[in-house]
Order: sequence, then C-alpha cells, then structure tokens
Amino acid sequence: MLLAQAGLSTPATAQRLALEGVELISTTPLMLAPQLTVDLGPRAAAALEAGVALNFLLELELQAPQRLRVTRHLGLRYSPLLQRYELDIEGQGVRGYDFPSALLAGLERALLVFPEVSDCTAACSGRVRLQLDRSRLPAPLRLPSLFEADWQLDSGWRPFPP
Repeated sequence: MLLAQAGLSTPATAQRLALEGVELISTTPLMLAPQLTVDLGPRAAAALEAGVALNFLLELELQAPQRLRVTRHLGLRYSPLLQRYELDIEGQGVRGYDFPSALLAGLERALLVFPEVSDCTAACSGRVRLQLDRSRLPAPLRLPSLFEADWQLDSGWRPFPP
C-alpha cells in the first residue's frame, strides 16, 4: 500500500489528530492557520486508500466581540483510478497531491479563511476543534466509527488565540 510505503501508517501505529494551537494570520477577513499533527491510523488510512472520502469538520466558536459559531469542512480523498490524492477545503477549492504524505502535510498546513467573520479584532477570542465528520462516512463505516478506537479522530477544543 502507498500509505505504508510513505511511512504514514503501519499496523503498530495508532491514529492521532492533534491541534497544537491556532495562529491568527489576518483579522479582515479572519484567517487562521491551525497547527495540526495528523496520523490517520491503519483503518482510516486503508479506507482512504480504497477510495473512501474522509471528511473533517473544523468548528470555530468566537466569544468576543460577539458570540458566533462557524464551521469549515475539510475532505481527504483518493482516486484509485487516477492515483491522485485531494484535499478539499470548503470555500477554497481542491488541491491535488501525488503522495499521501503530501496530502497530510497539506492538511497540517492549511490556511482557513472565514469571510463571514467581519468584526474580529485584536480582542477576538474563542475556541477551535477539528474532528472526523462521522455522518459523512459511508453507511457501513458509521457504526464502527462511533465505537472503535481506530476512528476516534478528534482534536478536542483548543483556545483561540492560545
């Protein structure tokens, strides 16, 4: 498998989705650079390799100056026919990659733009979370994703700014 050859996933490694922090790039429009560490683990990596799209949901809750909740969908896909990996960031288009390591690196260094947040100033604060969107998995994987540790891809909430 390509993922095992890239050193991203072997049966001995566990999945990991860590959000170390969030860097504020711009306030108008709000632009964030989440500092992510991603290891899909063997089951999710095998699903991706088989052509199953893995969708993630980034949630941003702002507390000040106004209470607001916004989300962004991020999708990882692999086309076995084209042998091409894709990262789809909602509102920003699709980027293609030749290798799974490049796909995960693209996810880890993604810049997220929130044009609907117009009045985020230096006093803007809140929290951020990234998790696997289980509702967008194919039906046969939804139930296992709720109970099996291999599918528990959730960064937990992190304060913004750190």
